[in-house]
Formats: sequence, structure tokens, C-alpha cells
Amino acid sequence: MPEIRRSAEDALGGYGLQNVEENLGTERPSRRLTHPVLWAVVLCIFGVAGILLIVFARSRGGVRPLSGSDVLEVPPVGGVVAANLADGRPVFVLHHEDGTVGVVDAFSTHVPYGIGKLIGWCPSSRTFDDPFHGAKWDEYGDYVLGPAPIGLVTYHFSLIPGDNDQVHVDGPIPSHPRGFLTQPFQPAGPFCQSTSGMVLPEVLRNASSVPADVITAPPGEWMAVQATLLAMAGQPARLCGAVANRACVDAAAVSGVDVTGLVSTLRGPATILTIEGPWIAQVRAGALVHVTRVPGAS
Repeated sequence: MPEIRRSAEDALGGYGLQNVEENLGTERPSRRLTHPVLWAVVLCIFGVAGILLIVFARSRGGVRPLSGSDVLEVPPVGGVVAANLADGRPVFVLHHEDGTVGVVDAFSTHVPYGIGKLIGWCPSSRTFDDPFHGAKWDEYGDYVLGPAPIGLVTYHFSLIPGDNDQVHVDGPIPSHPRGFLTQPFQPAGPFCQSTSGMVLPEVLRNASSVPADVITAPPGEWMAVQATLLAMAGQPARLCGAVANRACVDAAAVSGVDVTGLVSTLRGPATILTIEGPWIAQVRAGALVHVTRVPGAS
């Protein structure tokens, strides 16, 4: 028997318009709606119904995309804050101790078997850390230690005119390769031993617990979901609201995960592997893509 291991539309009431002719032997003002008024009423009804459908569709199951902006606040000198871009993508804004500013991606560049990881900022060492696999980058996003193949993505930005406390993010800058540092790295202090002392991405405020509802969200935006990743040889990966008796409840299909490699390497070809979330992901063609694990929340 395979081993299971946990680890890691409301119906709208129809509106009928009925005109009843009254013949009471006395002349009364007509109650018949004129054509312009009738069309105005019909259009109003359809407009209200459309708004209700949009509201209900976006709130079904508590599903809301991560919110953000391409205009981000800059912290005080020496500080780092977590933020989200307009599509919900998590980033960090840094105000380096020399007074310069940087915007660094919150995604680890170490993506084993197609499963992404979010990173955290360690204030004591002034490094970005992957708490799942131990990779580290300096405060400029350049590779320092661990299994990551390259540095972190950073972003072009411009200062908001007349406001030195805000920046407008313009677009990504490719990662630097390993060995980009020209001198040995020295951390500012001890490395963080857990996520408790880290600055972590702000992504779980709109989290859903129903993966099947998440795939109905608009494509391209980042979504957060409290779920379990289920991987079994010969089947595509799925995110499950729960796993019971080997069954995936409230399932959403996941694309981009190397299930064969993941299962055979970690548990053997006949086993079922479960990985606890929470997660963030994007919706594409009825499936979740770029599935990425969130640190420090499980």
C-alpha cells in the first residue's frame, strides 16, 4: 500500500414586466411603459445582474487575487519591506545603508522539480535566504551560498517626482550568474536560523482554501491558496484542499511540476508524496502554474 506523508453562481431572480390592460368602462391614464422607459428598465436590470455576477464570481470561495501596485514605498535607510507589484508578484524594497535603493524579487532561483519557493530577508546577516533549501543572496540579489544556480531577479525603477519615499517599478533585470561577486562575501552578522526573525513576503491576506475555486480566477494574476500539493507517479500534480484516503478534495490541476522526478527521487515510484503549503500560483488554461511555496506560515 502506498505511503502517504504530509510534509512538508447564486441564481438571480428573474424580473418579469407585464402590462395588464384594464377595461373598467372609465378612461384612465395608460399604465403601459413607453419604449424608451422599457429599454431603460431592461438595461438597468441587466447592468445590476452583471455587476452581481462579477462580484459573486470574484468572491466565490473567498478567491481574490493578491493586490499590489507598481508604485512602492521606500523604507528608512537600512530597512527592507515586503511589497507586491500590480499583478500581486511579491518583491522586496531595500534602502541600503549607503542611501541607495533597490527592488529585489522574492522568488528563489532554486526551483527543484518545478516547485518554486519564496525567500525571506534576514536583517542580522543582511541577506536574502531560502529557508527551504538554504540558498543565500546578498542585499543586492547576488548569489552567496547554497544550491541556487544564479542570483535573484532585480528591477528597474524610477523615483516619483517630488517624492523620494516612493519608486515606480518599470521592469525586471536579468539575474547575475554565480561568481559575479568580485570579493569574498562577509555577512553583516549571524545568519537567521529560522523564519521568525525574517521579513517575509506579504501574500496570505487573500488566501483561499479551495484550489478548485482558484482556477476560476482571472489568468495572470498571482493567487494565494492554503492547500496540499499531491504528487503520485503517472499522474499530474494537483493542489488539494484536503487529502483523505488517497483522494484529493477540491482539486486543481498543476502544470510545470516534474512529478516523476520528484516522487522517484524522494519517495520511490510507488508512493504518494504530499507537500504542505501555503502556496501562491498563477492561473493559465484551467490549471495553476508557477506554483510556489510560502515560507514561515505552516
